[in-house]
Amino acid sequence: MINKQSILNNEDKRTSIIVRNIPNKYTPEQLLEEIKELGDYKYDFFYLPKDPKSTCNVGYAFFNFVNFLYVLKFYKDFND
Repeated sequence: MINKQSILNNEDKRTSIIVRNIPNKYTPEQLLEEIKELGDYKYDFFYLPKDPKSTCNVGYAFFNFVNFLYVLKFYKDFND
């Protein structure tokens, strides 16, 4: 769970998040393109696992942002 106030108070400096409920037909390129349209996020790691049997993604992705404040921006853009 993201606590916005903890991030703003520099108490929570996590840089990694998991994004859930991704449509399973999305490719990594499609997901990154949609994210790029919402804002400028600086991340150094992205992983969208896929099911080897169906070749579809498994519905979640991992991001590691270069700064914990990007987590808050990302959360606001996707949830507000």
